[in-house]
Amino acid sequence: IKVNEKITGQKSDTSYLQLFPSVFIQRHIDKDNDLGLSISRRIERPDYQQLNLYKFYSDPTTYKEGDPYLRPAFTYAAELSHTYKQRFITTLSFSITHDVITEVLLPGPDKVTIQTSRNIATMKYAGLSCAYTFQFAKWWSNVTNLNAYYSYYEGDLANSELNKGKPTFDINTVNNFLLPKEWSAELSFFYQAPQLYGYMNLD
Repeated sequence: IKVNEKITGQKSDTSYLQLFPSVFIQRHIDKDNDLGLSISRRIERPDYQQLNLYKFYSDPTTYKEGDPYLRPAFTYAAELSHTYKQRFITTLSFSITHDVITEVLLPGPDKVTIQTSRNIATMKYAGLSCAYTFQFAKWWSNVTNLNAYYSYYEGDLANSELNKGKPTFDINTVNNFLLPKEWSAELSFFYQAPQLYGYMNLD
Protein backbone atom coordinates (compact mmCIF):
# COMPACT_ATOMS: atom_id res chain seq x y z
CA ILE A 1 0.00 0.00 0.00
CA LYS A 2 1.51 3.33 -1.05
CA VAL A 3 0.45 6.48 0.79
CA ASN A 4 1.25 10.05 -0.31
CA GLU A 5 -0.12 12.74 2.04
CA LYS A 6 -0.39 15.89 -0.11
CA ILE A 7 -0.60 18.39 2.74
CA THR A 8 2.30 17.19 4.91
CA GLY A 9 4.32 15.50 2.16
CA GLN A 10 4.52 12.33 4.26
CA LYS A 11 4.97 9.15 2.23
CA SER A 12 4.92 5.46 3.11
CA ASP A 13 5.07 2.15 1.25
CA THR A 14 3.80 -0.98 3.00
CA SER A 15 3.53 -3.25 -0.04
CA TYR A 16 3.91 -6.98 0.59
CA LEU A 17 3.57 -10.36 -1.09
CA GLN A 18 2.48 -13.35 1.00
CA LEU A 19 0.59 -16.63 0.70
CA PHE A 20 -2.69 -17.48 2.46
CA PRO A 21 -3.28 -21.24 2.15
CA SER A 22 -6.49 -22.95 3.30
CA VAL A 23 -7.34 -26.62 3.82
CA PHE A 24 -10.93 -27.90 4.02
CA ILE A 25 -11.87 -31.50 4.86
CA GLN A 26 -15.46 -32.78 4.79
CA ARG A 27 -16.57 -36.18 6.12
CA HIS A 28 -20.06 -37.63 5.53
CA ILE A 29 -20.69 -39.94 8.49
CA ASP A 30 -24.27 -41.03 7.78
CA LYS A 31 -27.52 -39.61 6.39
CA ASP A 32 -27.90 -37.28 9.39
CA ASN A 33 -24.36 -36.29 10.35
CA ASP A 34 -21.47 -34.49 8.64
CA LEU A 35 -18.14 -33.32 10.01
CA GLY A 36 -15.95 -30.56 8.62
CA LEU A 37 -12.47 -29.32 9.43
CA SER A 38 -10.77 -26.20 8.12
CA ILE A 39 -7.32 -24.73 8.72
CA SER A 40 -6.36 -21.42 7.15
CA ARG A 41 -4.20 -18.33 7.22
CA ARG A 42 -6.13 -15.11 6.67
CA ILE A 43 -5.50 -11.40 6.31
CA GLU A 44 -7.40 -8.28 7.38
CA ARG A 45 -6.22 -5.21 5.50
CA PRO A 46 -6.75 -1.69 6.86
CA ASP A 47 -9.30 0.34 4.92
CA TYR A 48 -8.88 3.85 3.50
CA GLN A 49 -10.20 5.73 6.54
CA GLN A 50 -7.88 3.78 8.86
CA LEU A 51 -4.89 4.86 6.74
CA ASN A 52 -5.93 8.45 5.99
CA LEU A 53 -3.76 10.86 8.00
CA TYR A 54 -6.24 13.76 7.59
CA LYS A 55 -7.77 14.96 10.90
CA PHE A 56 -11.56 14.88 11.39
CA TYR A 57 -12.54 16.99 14.41
CA SER A 58 -15.62 15.91 16.37
CA ASP A 59 -15.13 18.72 18.95
CA PRO A 60 -12.27 21.10 19.95
CA THR A 61 -10.63 18.44 22.15
CA THR A 62 -11.16 15.29 20.07
CA TYR A 63 -10.24 14.37 16.53
CA LYS A 64 -10.05 11.21 14.46
CA GLU A 65 -7.16 10.35 12.16
CA GLY A 66 -5.72 7.32 10.40
CA ASP A 67 -2.30 5.76 10.60
CA PRO A 68 -0.51 5.31 7.23
CA TYR A 69 1.88 2.84 8.89
CA LEU A 70 -0.93 0.54 10.02
CA ARG A 71 0.00 -3.06 9.28
CA PRO A 72 -2.41 -5.77 8.10
CA ALA A 73 -3.55 -8.33 10.66
CA PHE A 74 -2.68 -11.99 10.03
CA THR A 75 -4.77 -14.80 11.47
CA TYR A 76 -4.12 -18.53 11.82
CA ALA A 77 -7.51 -20.21 12.28
CA ALA A 78 -8.91 -23.71 12.79
CA GLU A 79 -12.58 -24.73 12.78
CA LEU A 80 -14.35 -28.02 13.49
CA SER A 81 -18.00 -28.15 12.48
CA HIS A 82 -20.81 -30.69 12.88
CA THR A 83 -23.98 -30.63 10.78
CA TYR A 84 -27.08 -32.57 11.84
CA LYS A 85 -29.83 -33.20 9.28
CA GLN A 86 -28.64 -30.17 7.29
CA ARG A 87 -30.44 -27.97 9.83
CA PHE A 88 -28.32 -27.81 12.95
CA ILE A 89 -24.73 -26.57 12.57
CA THR A 90 -22.36 -26.42 15.52
CA THR A 91 -18.83 -25.04 15.11
CA LEU A 92 -15.80 -24.94 17.39
CA SER A 93 -13.26 -22.24 16.47
CA PHE A 94 -9.79 -21.26 17.57
CA SER A 95 -7.56 -18.56 16.14
CA ILE A 96 -4.48 -16.47 16.83
CA THR A 97 -4.21 -13.04 15.22
CA HIS A 98 -1.01 -10.99 15.06
CA ASP A 99 -1.00 -7.19 14.66
CA VAL A 100 -4.70 -6.92 15.50
CA ILE A 101 -6.22 -3.71 14.09
CA THR A 102 -8.12 -2.02 16.92
CA GLU A 103 -9.71 1.37 17.47
CA VAL A 104 -8.12 3.20 20.41
CA LEU A 105 -8.17 6.57 22.18
CA LEU A 106 -4.72 8.10 22.68
CA PRO A 107 -3.57 11.25 24.52
CA GLY A 108 -2.40 13.99 22.16
CA PRO A 109 -0.75 17.40 22.57
CA ASP A 110 -2.53 20.21 24.45
CA LYS A 111 -4.94 17.81 26.20
CA VAL A 112 -6.41 16.61 22.92
CA THR A 113 -7.77 13.05 22.57
CA ILE A 114 -6.95 11.20 19.35
CA GLN A 115 -9.31 8.50 18.07
CA THR A 116 -7.39 6.24 15.73
CA SER A 117 -6.56 2.65 14.82
CA ARG A 118 -3.45 0.85 15.99
CA ASN A 119 -1.93 -2.61 15.79
CA ILE A 120 -2.09 -4.62 19.01
CA ALA A 121 0.42 -7.47 19.33
CA THR A 122 -1.89 -10.53 19.47
CA MET A 123 -5.42 -11.72 20.06
CA LYS A 124 -6.30 -15.32 20.93
CA TYR A 125 -9.86 -16.41 20.23
CA ALA A 126 -11.83 -19.53 21.16
CA GLY A 127 -15.51 -19.84 20.37
CA LEU A 128 -18.57 -22.04 19.99
CA SER A 129 -21.21 -21.05 17.43
CA CYS A 130 -24.58 -22.65 16.73
CA ALA A 131 -26.85 -22.05 13.75
CA TYR A 132 -30.18 -23.84 14.13
CA THR A 133 -33.28 -23.87 11.92
CA PHE A 134 -36.66 -24.70 13.45
CA GLN A 135 -40.07 -25.28 11.86
CA PHE A 136 -42.53 -24.83 14.73
CA ALA A 137 -45.55 -24.93 12.40
CA LYS A 138 -46.33 -24.67 8.68
CA TRP A 139 -46.77 -20.93 9.17
CA TRP A 140 -43.90 -20.32 11.64
CA SER A 141 -40.19 -20.88 10.96
CA ASN A 142 -37.19 -19.74 12.97
CA VAL A 143 -33.43 -19.35 12.44
CA THR A 144 -31.32 -18.83 15.57
CA ASN A 145 -27.60 -18.07 15.74
CA LEU A 146 -25.72 -18.21 19.04
CA ASN A 147 -22.04 -17.35 19.49
CA ALA A 148 -20.19 -17.85 22.77
CA TYR A 149 -16.52 -16.91 22.72
CA TYR A 150 -13.46 -15.79 24.66
CA SER A 151 -10.98 -13.22 23.38
CA TYR A 152 -7.62 -12.50 25.00
CA TYR A 153 -5.58 -9.42 23.98
CA GLU A 154 -1.88 -8.73 24.46
CA GLY A 155 -0.19 -5.44 23.59
CA ASP A 156 1.38 -2.20 24.77
CA LEU A 157 0.26 1.26 23.56
CA ALA A 158 1.10 4.66 25.04
CA ASN A 159 2.87 2.94 27.96
CA SER A 160 -0.36 1.05 28.76
CA GLU A 161 0.24 -2.70 28.88
CA LEU A 162 -2.66 -4.92 27.86
CA ASN A 163 -3.02 -8.53 29.05
CA LYS A 164 -6.71 -9.10 29.35
CA GLY A 165 -9.46 -11.47 28.22
CA LYS A 166 -13.20 -11.79 28.72
CA PRO A 167 -15.89 -14.36 27.83
CA THR A 168 -19.01 -13.09 26.11
CA PHE A 169 -21.82 -14.14 23.77
CA ASP A 170 -24.34 -12.85 21.26
CA ILE A 171 -27.60 -14.26 20.00
CA ASN A 172 -29.64 -13.47 16.90
CA THR A 173 -33.02 -15.07 16.23
CA VAL A 174 -35.33 -14.43 13.28
CA ASN A 175 -38.95 -15.62 13.14
CA ASN A 176 -40.88 -15.74 9.86
CA PHE A 177 -44.69 -15.99 9.82
CA LEU A 178 -46.91 -16.85 6.85
CA LEU A 179 -50.18 -14.94 7.11
CA PRO A 180 -53.46 -15.21 5.17
CA LYS A 181 -53.91 -13.55 1.77
CA GLU A 182 -50.23 -13.93 0.86
CA TRP A 183 -49.05 -11.66 3.66
CA SER A 184 -45.96 -12.44 5.72
CA ALA A 185 -44.30 -11.00 8.81
CA GLU A 186 -40.90 -11.16 10.45
CA LEU A 187 -39.88 -10.74 14.09
CA SER A 188 -36.20 -10.62 14.95
CA PHE A 189 -34.17 -10.18 18.11
CA PHE A 190 -30.45 -9.53 18.65
CA TYR A 191 -28.50 -9.28 21.89
CA GLN A 192 -24.80 -8.66 22.46
CA ALA A 193 -23.48 -9.27 25.97
CA PRO A 194 -20.77 -6.96 27.39
CA GLN A 195 -17.46 -7.63 25.66
CA LEU A 196 -13.80 -6.66 25.60
CA TYR A 197 -12.47 -4.91 22.49
CA GLY A 198 -8.77 -4.20 22.85
CA TYR A 199 -8.46 -1.55 25.54
CA MET A 200 -12.23 -0.91 25.63
CA ASN A 201 -14.92 -2.57 27.72
CA LEU A 202 -18.14 -2.36 25.70
CA ASP A 203 -21.47 -2.52 27.57
